[in-house]
Order: sequence, then structure tokens, then C-alpha cells
Amino acid sequence: MVLIEAEGTRVTRVNYGITGFNNINLVASGGRAVEITDFDNPVPVPGVLTFQWTAQDGPAGKYDIRIAYFDEEDGESPLTFSVNGEVVGTYVYNLNLPANRPRPTAEPRNYVPLRGGNSSGTLSAEANPNKPLFQNIDLAPGDEIEISVLADSNNSDLNFERGRLDAIEITRIPSVDLFWHNPVSAKVGLWTLNGQGTSVETTAFITDQSGQEVSVPDNTGFEARGVVDLGDGIKSP
Repeated sequence: MVLIEAEGTRVTRVNYGITGFNNINLVASGGRAVEITDFDNPVPVPGVLTFQWTAQDGPAGKYDIRIAYFDEEDGESPLTFSVNGEVVGTYVYNLNLPANRPRPTAEPRNYVPLRGGNSSGTLSAEANPNKPLFQNIDLAPGDEIEISVLADSNNSDLNFERGRLDAIEITRIPSVDLFWHNPVSAKVGLWTLNGQGTSVETTAFITDQSGQEVSVPDNTGFEARGVVDLGDGIKSP
């Protein structure tokens, strides 16, 4: 599991400022969150967070994404999650959790944690959208991850939900890889089973525990090998 703090140094922020006001610091994982700074422009300007996935974060594979944020009742901010410029997930801040009036803003009562209910009791574990928020996302070292949010207002007083965001949690999905050699076609098949389903493809090599790619001779009979990955990047036969 990798935890990315939205206010952290590895994240590039555009139209996002760092805040800890109104007791945000009591619930945000790092004591701070980020909020859109230019939020009432006639032409909406998104707040954008970008960071790179590295080999230290995890190998190529399928990942689940959770996002901790503040869901205010004065707007319904749209969020997009992109990898290398391609949108792979969308979400709307539409829980509209209650907060202070008459000018709603971010506070502990409208905090959406990475899992479970919030400490104020205004959000139950069952109602938390982080189940996770985005599932089965392909990531590999070098990928550029972008989160873009637009501020939104749903009231005549022009109070805005400013896309406040705390942290991003990225967790590799456990999987089982089965390899087999087809003596008729002389091809090696790779079958992957994970929590989101299965995929089948053809491969020319089997990767052994040392990370070396081992070619399978054409005259090899039927042979199956299994590899289990519990999500930590360590594959065991």
C-alpha cells in the first residue's frame, strides 16, 4: 500500500493550496488537506494534482484507489482520475454531508476517510464510497497519475464546494498467474486471476523467481506453473 498526501512534496499542485483550517487538521491524515484556490471564475478552472508512480511504489499490475476528501453540502464537485493522460475513473462529491450553516465549508463532519465511517458519525462505513473508489486500475513504474477536480456551487448564495482532498491510497490487487505450454501451438499461455476477474493472453516466456525470463522449448509437453502475488509485489510459486 502506498499513501500519497495531497499536500506532500512529491505531488505537483495547480490551482490547489494547502489548508488545515476549521479543524481539518484533526481528521486529515497528515494534518493538512488541499483546496481549490481559483473557484469562482466565470470559466471554471480545475484543481489538478499530479505525481509519478515509481518502481519503489510497486511493479506493473492492477491497483485499487481510495481517496480521502471533504464532501460539502454546498456543491457537487466532479473528479477525474487519469493515467498518462487517459481518464480511467470519474467520481462526483455528491454525498453532501452536513456541516456548519449558513455558510457550509470543510470540517470533520463532512470528512470521507479512506475506509470506514468518519469520527463525527455523519458517514457510516456502509455509506463510504471508498470500497475502493476506483478498482482494477493498471499502473506501471513511470506512469503519470493526475487527479483533476472542479469547484461547484449548488446554491443561490454562491457558496462553493472547493474540491478539498486529503490523501490517495493505492493498493496492489492480489493475483494468481498460471502459465501453461501448448505442445500443439508451441505457445505459452498466461492466465491471471485477481479480485476483479480474469484475463488471458499469450506469452513467449515464463518469468522465474529470480526475475529471469525463461524460454519454453517448442517440444515441451503440457506443463502448468502457478505464481501467487499477495499484493506486495513478491511472487511465490
